[in-house]
Amino acid sequence: MSNEALALQARTKSNTEVTSEPVPGRLSGRVRAWLGQATWFWPVVTTTGLVLYPLGGPVLWQDELVTLDVARRSVDQILGLVPQVDAVHATYYLFMHFWVQVFGESAFALRLPSALAMGGAAGCVALIGRRLYRPATGVVSGLVFALTPAVTRFGQEARSYGFVVLAAALATLLLLRAVERPSVLRWAGYAASVAACVVFNAVSGAIVVGHLVGLVVLLWRRWAWRPVVGFVAAVGLAGAAAYPVVRLAMKQALRQVHWVPRFSLLETWQSTVASVEFGYAMLALALVAWLARPPRATAFLTVAVAMPLLAISIYSLGEVNYFFSKYLLFVLPASAVLVGAGLAAVRWRWAPVVGLVALALLGLPDHVVMRSHLSHSWYTYPLSRPMNTGLDYETAAKIIVERYQPGDGAVYQRGSAWWYMIDVGVKHYLPESVRPRDVFLLTTAGENHELWPVECATECLGGEPRLWVVVAGQTDDVISQLQASQAEALRSTYVQTWVTHSSGLTVGLLERRS
Repeated sequence: MSNEALALQARTKSNTEVTSEPVPGRLSGRVRAWLGQATWFWPVVTTTGLVLYPLGGPVLWQDELVTLDVARRSVDQILGLVPQVDAVHATYYLFMHFWVQVFGESAFALRLPSALAMGGAAGCVALIGRRLYRPATGVVSGLVFALTPAVTRFGQEARSYGFVVLAAALATLLLLRAVERPSVLRWAGYAASVAACVVFNAVSGAIVVGHLVGLVVLLWRRWAWRPVVGFVAAVGLAGAAAYPVVRLAMKQALRQVHWVPRFSLLETWQSTVASVEFGYAMLALALVAWLARPPRATAFLTVAVAMPLLAISIYSLGEVNYFFSKYLLFVLPASAVLVGAGLAAVRWRWAPVVGLVALALLGLPDHVVMRSHLSHSWYTYPLSRPMNTGLDYETAAKIIVERYQPGDGAVYQRGSAWWYMIDVGVKHYLPESVRPRDVFLLTTAGENHELWPVECATECLGGEPRLWVVVAGQTDDVISQLQASQAEALRSTYVQTWVTHSSGLTVGLLERRS
């Protein structure tokens, strides 16, 4: 090389070294490049954005009001509740107890943890797709997950289901990483994720069945004992950690889920996805994945979805049915990757984009329903609604506020109708300036270590000149819906002077007899 060439090379190297410090334009370019390469970024942003709009919109429904009521309790009261009922939600209740102390009790605040969990699950879905196939498939899979109507519905639910989906997605991702490069840390992470699945919803522990068969698929014709030993040890550790919850949950199962309806396999899948059309499209694209994608990866995803569903359906042949859409949401992450693989497999450049747009249009009507005012009480959507209509606690509270006078009292229907959570719901939507005394309340649900409070018969009735009575259903005589002793005491002292209705509720005003 000539002296001139050497000098030019030296100057070029020197200039490169001098200008290697990041400048604003180059830094922003690197950021843009990183965002383009980050498989998880757009699925996380899309999922979180869809779930956040409008997070506080739908009225809280009974399950969410249970969360609110328990989260308000002291830690001792929550621990006192768990041996009686809701052991499967104990971890979630404890988390929400501390959450509401910081962020408050609005519908937005109560649902935000679930929304963030669904966003995190979308990132895991994208990384699973990238690891099993390629980065583009990961992005498409994450966006399929984001567009799934059930992701919005339960990402906007103040219950533990978002946490379950996140734990399931993370467990699947960590399993793949641990099998690829086994280590104590990775298997420990997998064990923690499986344990989280169980303590947030015991039914989702069936994911281990799918992972066990999936492990065999991954190791087929390249058998190695180290991943097998790691898997067994991790599952054993997770089982030991979650055993107290499982033991209590099994004792409480008959009380808690005896009401669960039974639907066909196809109906249950449609309800799990929260859409008829979207559900059919997912099944069709999963078939495309089988026809065109690497068989090992596709087989792993298929058993990761199918085997837990099979195990739960067989276990549900007994007295209690666990094969119910809300309990099966943990299969959505692997399902989304399988669908994304089908979309990415089509040999046309724009197929993933067109496919995602088509899925978005198919699910659009369901997304609209998911965001409607009383949508959360339709927890079997799109199947038959469990109730004729939802309970509009917010409107009932507004009715009271419009005619409220200082010194008013309130009576809320409980007894056999405690599950409607009328007292908790209406009180939540009443402003601080409107707090009529709950005249029949003797012991709060927290003090009772149960989901319902203890009422007095008549001895708590005070001297309020007016009483607001809120009962379930549509009636022109609100007193007739109360317990017999309470109704008798009220009729002897008060007369109903006004009544109106909100969706699923009746609000009546009683005035003391002169």
